[in-house]
Amino acid sequence: MQTDTYFALEPLLLERLRTIPSLAVISVTDADDKTLFNTVEPTAVVAFQGDSRKDSNDFAVLLESRWSVSLFIRGHGAKERSVEEGQLLMSIVQALHGWCPGDGFGSLELQGTDPESYDGGTLREYALLFSVDTTLYTRGGR
Repeated sequence: MQTDTYFALEPLLLERLRTIPSLAVISVTDADDKTLFNTVEPTAVVAFQGDSRKDSNDFAVLLESRWSVSLFIRGHGAKERSVEEGQLLMSIVQALHGWCPGDGFGSLELQGTDPESYDGGTLREYALLFSVDTTLYTRGGR
């Protein structure tokens, strides 16, 4: 697959995550505070977190791209984490870590997580951070 857009991985990530039962999946470009704070079902939000150059030549550049998948899940006011939260986080890791989206991409690697966030009410956020080598062809071909 030749990457014809800088964000070619995003629709592939969304499609892959949508295979997880009981999980709504959206791009950060489709998310807003109203969407997230009014969500009833667990929601994964995919966001591009930047990249850095690893190598290049006259025809291509190899980047290490970073993406986050933030799980927003509504609790029941309890400060303890639920079993469901841990299971959904593992489902996301199992769906993405080691997965190769296709030609032009390496395998995704889990890099870690951001500290969990808790709004003091019932909404928690867990951000999983992934990296992937991405080849961008700069001269229209290989």
